[in-house]
Amino acid sequence: MLNKCVYIILILSLLTSCKQTVREIGEMAVKKGSKELAETSLSEVSEQSLKHMDWDDVLKLLGKENPTLAAKIDNLDSDFQKKIVDLIKTDKSFLDDLSVRSSILDEFGTFTKDASKISTNGKFLYWFTKSDDGKSNLIKDLVLKEHGYYVDFFQKADNKLLGRYKDGVLQFDKSADVYSKNSLFNQNVKLPDVLYKFKLNERTQILLNTDKFGRTIRTEAQNVSIKDISNCIIKPNDNFDFSSSWSKKLSLKVKKYSKGNDVSVTCKYKYLDDKTIPKYAQMEVKVGDQTFKETLENKKHPDFNKKVQQKSPTPKQQMARRDVEEYVPKGNGGINKEGRTIKDICKQPVPDHILDVDFVMSKLGIKDRKLAQRISDEFRKWTSNKVPMPSKEGYVDFSSVEHPLFKVKLPDTKEELLKEARKFRPEATLDDLDAVDIRRVSYSKMRRQIAEHYGIPESKAGDLIGTMDCVIHETTEGFATIVPNNLHRCKDLYSHKGYVSKMKMTEMDEDLIEKSLKKSGM
Repeated sequence: MLNKCVYIILILSLLTSCKQTVREIGEMAVKKGSKELAETSLSEVSEQSLKHMDWDDVLKLLGKENPTLAAKIDNLDSDFQKKIVDLIKTDKSFLDDLSVRSSILDEFGTFTKDASKISTNGKFLYWFTKSDDGKSNLIKDLVLKEHGYYVDFFQKADNKLLGRYKDGVLQFDKSADVYSKNSLFNQNVKLPDVLYKFKLNERTQILLNTDKFGRTIRTEAQNVSIKDISNCIIKPNDNFDFSSSWSKKLSLKVKKYSKGNDVSVTCKYKYLDDKTIPKYAQMEVKVGDQTFKETLENKKHPDFNKKVQQKSPTPKQQMARRDVEEYVPKGNGGINKEGRTIKDICKQPVPDHILDVDFVMSKLGIKDRKLAQRISDEFRKWTSNKVPMPSKEGYVDFSSVEHPLFKVKLPDTKEELLKEARKFRPEATLDDLDAVDIRRVSYSKMRRQIAEHYGIPESKAGDLIGTMDCVIHETTEGFATIVPNNLHRCKDLYSHKGYVSKMKMTEMDEDLIEKSLKKSGM
């Protein structure tokens, strides 16, 4: 009996100590997270540390980094402030979106001015922020109005009712053409944690569920045809295309038993981590007394073609010129969506669809058609029959694919660089110069050259580089040039060091540099 009591006491003591240890670990994590946040910028802090922060502490740090955005959030209702911080904790890219578009909160206020029920709804703010992808603009396309317990969505162009929202359900009007130019539906990012309901016809209703990131995670439909499945489930938007697997596996089986609109289907989409493009779809199809289950692959996922992508010899320096010419850059931030070979990219760095004069005018906001034509012509004349060979020991020679019209000299010494860098960061010293400082200098010099060449503002010159799918390359020799983005970001062949290393500065992650430049308005 005594032994039993001693045993129980030991167990209780262990449990108590475990609880205490867990609590201490939690407290340490919070302290560590707080310290990390205090010592670095909010955008650079780890996601794990951010999750341990109180909402008001997050706002305080945001105030140091982006006082304009912080001030706008501070003017909002405290509950809405907490919702915004929760969104930042859930998805760090949401903070980047808010920072890049400083007017987004004002725009959201305008968008929901006649719909008070959702004016402080975090789901709708997230959707509104993520939806402007250059193809659509919700504030231009939609009008919101409250109607009893509902919020109605109207198409601004013709005042047509598209759908109504209530308590996490978005019901589309029976007359709404969901898949055709419908800004309420046709977004890769949808309303988070919402059930979408719409009808294809009087017999067929489709149900679509989203997760906290606004991603489609489940689609269900009854009384549909094989054609309906192809249009609504297999390839419903730009991020979904399961047609290859569907046509090879399921469609023939279903056709054998289907007599028309007699198919039921449930599809669950699987994502990797927090990525926005699903990799797989688990589909269950019922027709008559037959049930078919298949896992389909998404052609739009970056990993889809990895198994057929030619692999470069090891080491890559042993590749023959012909191998390099036929290589197709992929991945690395979503480059080369056209699927062109390196030879094709060098021959015409900028694809025809980008060089379209109307496209140039629209993307750059240029009203002078002659100027847009000149830009198009000068980038179309840019060509090379010589492909860059893979980098060696961090060195790459892009001279054969540099744009012939644009090249600027960078400072030869660290002291000269410091002088230029202080134009953007007056407190800079020789000891704390970094890659971001270099980018500010080189970006500014290149933009100025392009701006003077075309007689446009420097801001548009920067937009022009991106629109042409190009990037500024800083050479080891100390020049800033323009090269195709599809080659510069092909790190499997062309990973390199350049001017940064020459100036003996610490290398930084490319994405981190870009984020820092965006914050500084570059």
